[in-house]
Order: sequence, then structure tokens, then C-alpha cells
Amino acid sequence: MIGRFTNYPGYYAPGFQDITMQPGFPYIGPDVSSIYYHHIPPHLAFTMDYLVTEIQQRSDGKVRFPFVKQDGFVWFNNRIYGGGKGTVMDDEDVNLWMKRGL
Repeated sequence: MIGRFTNYPGYYAPGFQDITMQPGFPYIGPDVSSIYYHHIPPHLAFTMDYLVTEIQQRSDGKVRFPFVKQDGFVWFNNRIYGGGKGTVMDDEDVNLWMKRGL
């Protein structure tokens, strides 16, 4: 997983190289991999799962949001957030919101 969050890297890279883990890989190449566009939504989902879970763990439970488990294709299983209000510190009824354009 290390390096996977700098950009969507694609996979099926031949040989031992880390070119696909570079932030600009899909835009500047070289063309040494394949990008499967239908894997991008699950990639975003497990990225969000990782980020929210990390916040919940580091806050020692003071930040909590409800989730549902999503069983996707192959190994794309994760928690989907945003279906209900959560708790941040002592404030209840907090929406999980990401500013557009971040």
C-alpha cells in the first residue's frame, strides 16, 4: 500500500520497478503498465476507508462515523462512509464532508 495514494498507479507492471508508484506516472509515463479505469472507484473507496479509519484510531474513538461494508469484486472489500451522521469529540450529528476540489 505504501506509495499507492500518490496517484492511481495501474498495475500489471513488468519486471521489478517502481515507476508506476510515482505521482506523475499516468500523465508523464513511460507507458509500462495498464490502467483499468473500472478499478478507480474501488481504489477511491479503500482510500477513503483508510483515511477515516486512521482518524478514528488516532482520535482514540473521539471521532466516529457509521459505515456499511461493501463487498466488491476480487479483493475490493471496504467500509463506505457518508450514509449517516457521526460524532467528533462531544459534537453529535456531524456530517462527513470533503470540500470539493481538494
